Amino acid sequence: MNRVFCRKGAKALRNTKKGLCETLCLYVLVVLSLTSCQKENFDIVNLNNNNITALGHSGMGVGRVYPPDTYESILNCLATGADGSEMNVQMTKDCVLVAFHDELLGTNTNFEGLINSYTHAELENVYYDTYPYMRFSIMTLDNLFSKLKNQEDYFFTFDCKLFAVGDRQLFLENYANTLIALIEKHNMQNRMTIESNETAFLLLIQQKQPDYKLFFYPSTFAEGLEVVQQYHFAGITIDWEKISREETETAHSLGIYIATWNTHTKQDNINAVHKNPDFIQSDKIEHLVRLLE
Repeated sequence: MNRVFCRKGAKALRNTKKGLCETLCLYVLVVLSLTSCQKENFDIVNLNNNNITALGHSGMGVGRVYPPDTYESILNCLATGADGSEMNVQMTKDCVLVAFHDELLGTNTNFEGLINSYTHAELENVYYDTYPYMRFSIMTLDNLFSKLKNQEDYFFTFDCKLFAVGDRQLFLENYANTLIALIEKHNMQNRMTIESNETAFLLLIQQKQPDYKLFFYPSTFAEGLEVVQQYHFAGITIDWEKISREETETAHSLGIYIATWNTHTKQDNINAVHKNPDFIQSDKIEHLVRLLE
């Protein structure tokens, strides 16, 4: 009888422990679930009606399924619910604007040299050939905006890459005229910003279209503040780590917009939002969209 009683007691004890373990596991799961559902609290104060415009960095960002600045990357970025996208813009020899980041094609395509060394027709034979980017082509901006459904609902930033050969002033003049023609054709005047680290180019655009929102791209906030104030540009585009919340407030007090980039992780997104910029160009655009909902 005693042995039977002991076996029954041990079994009851094991069942009790199992029940306690299951209860504890359930409690932990509930706590983790509630914690993961909690949203960051942000007190956003900026010049953009206290809202941050969420832009993809070259579309879905660097290191994603699609190469940056391709039609596929931009389209998937917009499908996340993003407000729009930043893109890198270069000009061909025959004055066609295309989206491409690097100075040299040989970095990740089957061609060599500068975009500006080729005509648009020649570039139709270019494709990305580095893993995992295989067989994606270089898109023209006009083709993108012509094909994009409801493009009037989105905001775009043109990061103007001014890599060129030959007469510099003629190149800048042609680039400015071509970019302005594209913007006017697609009625994007109030849905875009233009950014560059070359003041001569921004001043050229400013002379032709004084109402365009022009952003200077500096190495430091101090440099950006000086240039933007001197030339009356609209804003500063800067790495989020190179500007503080207090510096953002200083810019805003002077009527200067702030756009940040280089947010490669979810934590980068959170840290950037806490600095109250007007625009964030994110490589984690899906997370940024959810964060700002």
